[in-house]
Amino acid sequence: MSKLKSILKNDLGWKVFGTWMLSFIVPIFLFGLVLFIQYGDNIITVFKSGFDIWQRSGYMSIEKINREINLWTLDEPKFQDHKILDDKLEVLFDDHSTSSLIVERKGDEVTSLIPLSEKEKSELQTAFSKLDEQILPEFGAEDVFNNEELLEKTGYVLYRQIDFYYADGEEGSIYLFIKYSNVPYKVMRVIGDNILYVTIIMLGINALISLYMIKRMAKPFNNLLNAMKRYKVNDFTPRLEESEKHRMVNVINSAVNDMASELQVSQEKSIKMEASRREFVAKISHDTKTPLASIRAHTEAIRDGLITDDEKRIKYTENILKKVHALDHMINELSLYSELEVGLNQYSFSKVNLGYYLEDILEELQYDLDKNKVKLNFHNLLSEEISIYLDVNRFQRVMINLINNSVRYGQREQLMIDVTVKSHEGFAKIYVRDNGIGLTIDDPHVLLTSFVRGEASRDPNNSGSGLGLAIAKSIINKHEGDITINTEAGVYFEVCMTLPLEGGYFEENIDN
Repeated sequence: MSKLKSILKNDLGWKVFGTWMLSFIVPIFLFGLVLFIQYGDNIITVFKSGFDIWQRSGYMSIEKINREINLWTLDEPKFQDHKILDDKLEVLFDDHSTSSLIVERKGDEVTSLIPLSEKEKSELQTAFSKLDEQILPEFGAEDVFNNEELLEKTGYVLYRQIDFYYADGEEGSIYLFIKYSNVPYKVMRVIGDNILYVTIIMLGINALISLYMIKRMAKPFNNLLNAMKRYKVNDFTPRLEESEKHRMVNVINSAVNDMASELQVSQEKSIKMEASRREFVAKISHDTKTPLASIRAHTEAIRDGLITDDEKRIKYTENILKKVHALDHMINELSLYSELEVGLNQYSFSKVNLGYYLEDILEELQYDLDKNKVKLNFHNLLSEEISIYLDVNRFQRVMINLINNSVRYGQREQLMIDVTVKSHEGFAKIYVRDNGIGLTIDDPHVLLTSFVRGEASRDPNNSGSGLGLAIAKSIINKHEGDITINTEAGVYFEVCMTLPLEGGYFEENIDN
């Protein structure tokens, strides 16, 4: 029982169970419809008290009527004077739906023992008018009446003839006619004769319904198979239909669709990573080719003795060292960016006072800048002391990259760099703005992409790795923050960082 309940909990189980039930219900319904068309309302009375479906030869109620009439004939009967008998017969006719006709005869005078309506009289006259001979047998007659002809022409049969003498000694007879349609017998006969056809119809309908249900239930699995074939060749675009009408199939389709979406996203990432790798190799080759060519030319000139002047030799040597330092810086930047993107370096978050932390970093950076050319200003607009979770080493690298970026590309004799921090609606906003030459660019945020730099051509005397802002973006994203760029040619260049002040990933797992 529990196993049946578990099967019926899902829509597929209900479909199978419903198919099984329909294979029985539909043939029975069709068979009942045929019986109703053939016998009409009589089929209903078969199952009521008026008929006994197991008694094929007659009806129990007529026997009771016969008994009452026999008792009356034994008690000095009088012609048409039998009120007590009438009352008893009326009760019997009310309790049973017997279609009977009772005729009383005394000599040549014939009357109905039970009262008839005008409609019944008309029907009887129409039915018995088909007979050519006297239908009432003589007193004491036996086997002189042909019930077969009577049944065929009127639908009635003579069930019983009761002969007796009235109180005045005259001969009398009572004839009991019944409407011998015998519907129960016919119904049972039809069922018996057609049981084979019923079985064949039942099996045929069961086969058709089963075929339909199997085809319908197999459709989701065929769709799943076709989708899997597409996934096998790395085409993750097909999606399966999700419908609340089919809960069990919907669960499978939903899981497959989620898997396909994840695989498609992974595939797109792989394609982007492959494109980035190719771009990476191409740009590294380009960025290293120029300084290496310069180093080789300077080194060959010194080796071949082409540089005889000591001052010029020292200048060549300094150029070589400068190029070597630039290459070393580029390699370090590439290594860091690769580790950040792949996720090899874990972050360690700690709670710091944001205002004091930025002030310490900028004081340290100020010592590395030429005070005559660059002025670094800090503006703390926080209304109160605010603590925030940061990876102090990683975030320091962000500030270093942003300040160095302003110094490298500011191209002003007197460069002004302003660092401003303030809070707004649960977030800390840090602005790094310089009064450099800015950029003319449609979408400045493209500068956050690796190997992208603002200048139109890569000046070998002012070259960078093109990774400074990309590294800053990667670190800010790990802090669940955001970074944006605003610039105007000839006026300013500004980077804005937004960091959450509370909640988020850091408070749940500071040491991640």
